Amino acid sequence: MNSERNPMYQQIIGTSIYLSSIFEELENSTRSVLSTPEIYNVRRIVLIGSGDSFFAAKAAEFSIMKHSKLPVEVRTSLDGGRYHSLLSNRRDIENTLVIALSNSGMTSRTCEAVIMYKQSGANTLAITQNASSLLAKESNNSLILPSSELPTAPNFCSFICSFLVLVLFGLRIGEVRMKETMDKTGERRKELLKHIDDLSLVINKTILPAHELAKKCRKSKYFEFIGPGSNLATAEYGAAKILEAVGRHATARDLEEWIHLNYFDSSPEEISTILLSPNKSRSESRLQEIYVFMRKIRKNLVVVGGGPLIKLAEDNNGDTLRCEIDICETWSPMLLSAPIALFAAYLSEIEGGFLERANNSLWEDSLDAGTVQKSKIMGLDI
Repeated sequence: MNSERNPMYQQIIGTSIYLSSIFEELENSTRSVLSTPEIYNVRRIVLIGSGDSFFAAKAAEFSIMKHSKLPVEVRTSLDGGRYHSLLSNRRDIENTLVIALSNSGMTSRTCEAVIMYKQSGANTLAITQNASSLLAKESNNSLILPSSELPTAPNFCSFICSFLVLVLFGLRIGEVRMKETMDKTGERRKELLKHIDDLSLVINKTILPAHELAKKCRKSKYFEFIGPGSNLATAEYGAAKILEAVGRHATARDLEEWIHLNYFDSSPEEISTILLSPNKSRSESRLQEIYVFMRKIRKNLVVVGGGPLIKLAEDNNGDTLRCEIDICETWSPMLLSAPIALFAAYLSEIEGGFLERANNSLWEDSLDAGTVQKSKIMGLDI
């Protein structure tokens, strides 16, 4: 593989060093962006975003819930702005903290959702790289992410960075609301920093296996990513990278829903299936059961992660991308997303997907982000 020509690959391998360098800044930002009274007033958290921002929010949902001890909802920007913000009881909205994620801060639906939620009485917080953006301007508060000099590509770094910030923010809310002691929260922050180093280990360990599996799966017409819990979001992220970087049809499915739906696909030989298996997962028993069904009907089946399922797969000569770092399941998306991002990057290189489509006239409307940033915004005359 010519890694110098593959910006996605370069971005992936540079992410761990970059995140380590900004971790203290991110931690300080999550401590200071909201006042103590603002945090005490929160009775519910709603996370909104589109694309990778939505996936990062979904991946962080259970971590925020676990540490803040508050109910958390995750909604796409369209769903949140044009429906949830308008149909909810105003008293509920007034006690809600809406966290909106957009790197550019100019995504129309996300900006619109913030405007609609704020008009309905919610406190709004923007997480963006663009301090002068419409999103930052329209939100009550803004947490500005440091920009990176990593190559522009179907994103990995921004997905992990957004996830990391949300986890840190969940820890901060729990700390202020005294759901966890300051000492315990401090220990968790140190664990999170250590897992950034673990991310580098996972990437280095799975570089070659991911390349080999990309070559093996290159003729598949369809890709499906399957995950339980927080890793349904990781699966959605993986499917998105196949679409963006390769241009091949890809879907994501909850582990249990796969056996209700995808199991009955009439062309299993045309599908590559990537099954996410978090270490110490609450769904371990079901992962093993469904893996047996998958083996019977899927030619290309890859298990990504750790736990007993990895041993079961390898004992049956199955394909795996090992990721056995000791990490809690709610934080595991930051590690499990790395092997599938590498897989997509390699497949893109083999197929010429991202590099070839970048200048294709079929997608010229999206080259300046016009398809998502120039749409009319409800509730604002601009």
